[in-house]
Amino acid sequence: MNPIAQLEYGIVANNRGDTVLRPNARVIVLQIGDARCFVSGLSKGGRRVRRWTPLKHLCNFRGKWLGEHGRYDSREQADRVATNLETS
Repeated sequence: MNPIAQLEYGIVANNRGDTVLRPNARVIVLQIGDARCFVSGLSKGGRRVRRWTPLKHLCNFRGKWLGEHGRYDSREQADRVATNLETS
């Protein structure tokens, strides 16, 4: 592994119950709390919003390449965290 590796991978999920976000919208998980996540996604009106949402309103967590917006240095690491969120 490159010692100066850039953090390029992150976690994305789908919305399944948040009333502000579009139904089934893909969201980027920016921060993980105890029973909720700070996400960025599209609202029903079409604007980009950032908000805290409960884990029960999100599904299908997965690791994805996000370029300069990533938080993890490998896809495997992002997938491990996503699997933990899915089982929470």
